[in-house]
Amino acid sequence: GSGQGDAAGPLPNGRGTDTVTPFLDENFATHNKDIWKILSGDWAFEDQKLKLKTPGHFVTITTLANPPQDFQATVKYRTLTGGSIGSVGLFFDMVELKDAQAVYTSLGTGNSAVQAFHRRNGAEVYPAAGSVPASVKVNEDTTLEITARGQELKIWLNGELKLTYAMPTPRQPGRFALWCHAGVAEFTSLKIVPFEVSVEELRLALRTAESDAALAAKSIEVARADAVAIAARIAAEVKKYVAWPPSADGGQATAASRAERLATLAKAELEALRAEQQLDNIPFEISNLKSPISNPKSEEARKAAEAKLIAARAAVEAAKTNAAIEDTTYTPFGPTYPTTSTGRRLALANWVTDKDNPLTARVAVNHIWKRHFGSALVPSVANFGLNGKPPTHPALLDWLAVEFMESGWNLKHLHRLIVTSATYRRASGVEGFGLRVEGQTATSPLTLNPQPSTQSDPDNRFYWRANTRRMEAEVVRDTLWWLTNGLDRTFSGQELEPSAADTTPRRSLYIRITPDDQATMLELFDGPSAAECFERTDSIMPQQALALANSQLALTQSRLLARELSRATTGTAPTSDADFIRSAFERVLSRSPQPDELAKTEAFLQRQAATLADPTKLTRTPTGLNSTVPPSTDPKQRARENLIHVLLNYHEFVTIR
Repeated sequence: GSGQGDAAGPLPNGRGTDTVTPFLDENFATHNKDIWKILSGDWAFEDQKLKLKTPGHFVTITTLANPPQDFQATVKYRTLTGGSIGSVGLFFDMVELKDAQAVYTSLGTGNSAVQAFHRRNGAEVYPAAGSVPASVKVNEDTTLEITARGQELKIWLNGELKLTYAMPTPRQPGRFALWCHAGVAEFTSLKIVPFEVSVEELRLALRTAESDAALAAKSIEVARADAVAIAARIAAEVKKYVAWPPSADGGQATAASRAERLATLAKAELEALRAEQQLDNIPFEISNLKSPISNPKSEEARKAAEAKLIAARAAVEAAKTNAAIEDTTYTPFGPTYPTTSTGRRLALANWVTDKDNPLTARVAVNHIWKRHFGSALVPSVANFGLNGKPPTHPALLDWLAVEFMESGWNLKHLHRLIVTSATYRRASGVEGFGLRVEGQTATSPLTLNPQPSTQSDPDNRFYWRANTRRMEAEVVRDTLWWLTNGLDRTFSGQELEPSAADTTPRRSLYIRITPDDQATMLELFDGPSAAECFERTDSIMPQQALALANSQLALTQSRLLARELSRATTGTAPTSDADFIRSAFERVLSRSPQPDELAKTEAFLQRQAATLADPTKLTRTPTGLNSTVPPSTDPKQRARENLIHVLLNYHEFVTIR
């Protein structure tokens, strides 16, 4: 019958079990209902065997008690005919058939195997790492042995270790069960023994812990030596490159050299300790093998470990000798560059700017001309070669390039030459043709004098008038600040976040531009591309008008400028609206108002003042659009603020004529 206490034979790891009391030692002579419970299927205790007579789906019989968490189990059985798959296996850590760890053998369709899997919430998971081929045959005795220790599972089949497997799901207390799936079998014995740790294993664990502690202590020593060396090297670098006057010595370099050598010695000692422990651990690792002396891999491992230890000890001795040397050499932070130039960059720069290489001057002149006139002498700005478009004025391009080089590549001279020319100073309308400026000569290449015609030259290729164009994005924003003399013209400094564009008076040149982050106003008015710098494209979109109408900057500057112009005449307020209007036009649009414009704007101011003074007529009060300057409480002054805001939204404000 069922018993607990019979002597067991050797377990799979070679240890005897004479002193170990089995959890279960079963020969299936009778059905002991205090031990076994049939969960499903046609099970019978007959002829000193446990038999399943009818195949089914995971037909199961289970123990009523839970085995130890760590155990060794040996089950002997024979797979019989009568099923299509012929799986015979066991569950452990089983909870209500929903959760369990499992091991089984299967016949399949000729390809037998042994498999470990797990069940969670009633669903089976079969990891590929848990399956290995095995020889299982019908009507032949099979011995399946397993050890479950923590998350490690080892499986033997007929005395041969088939699989060492890490169970992927956490262990839990549960029952032990035998089962068959799509097949029938008869079981002859089952033995479950608690897995007890041997004295040898305890000694090995203690030795491993001591080794780990020694390595950890030495690693801390290495880290501290490394920290000291890094601090010493930083001090030496500061003395060498930051302190004034610079010096390569002064004690810091010597200290850095010594600290770095001591850190190298500590690292060598750590590697030697690690090599010693690896060699010492080899006998313990191979003691579990059946024939350690005849195992060639173990002998190779020992020889390799001995060679590694010899090399590590030699490295320690070399590091000790090196640490005794006193000098000022240490590993610098980052690359070290020569103190003298090779001259290659200067040679390249000289070649680029040589007069025999006029391409550089021609390209520079073309870019500068485009920014002053709105169109380039060579239309294909990005392709200044044979594949690009020819220049519209080749003689002028050459003359300006020569003038630029002969002036010593003086950009101010080139700008002054262009903006003081008669060609640049023409008006944008037809009436601008023939405008001559005192001091200009007719022979100057910049005094272009073709016959004007809107029909023959609608694109103004011959510059018989000035091109009308919109301000660049930076000019639009900077002009808003300039209107109240608030633009910060300070040179250099840190770049600014795009979000600060409406609140800082710094020039737009210093606002950071990236493909993903740009100031809204600069982006809407076609600011520079982060990927291209040779040419800008002009666009017209409703958002540009909305930016001037709704931006915090435009509204704030409108109110500040209105206050300034209101005090410009008498110190308190102009005697008439006409004075304010003329000042506003001259400041914002750079011209005086026409008679009809003056009349219309005077009427606008009167209507606005009346509306703001009478709450019954006020349909909407523009409270500020997030402005940093509150609106005036005086209806007349409030009307003037609104007029400045209107002029900022007039197309002439952003137009260059």
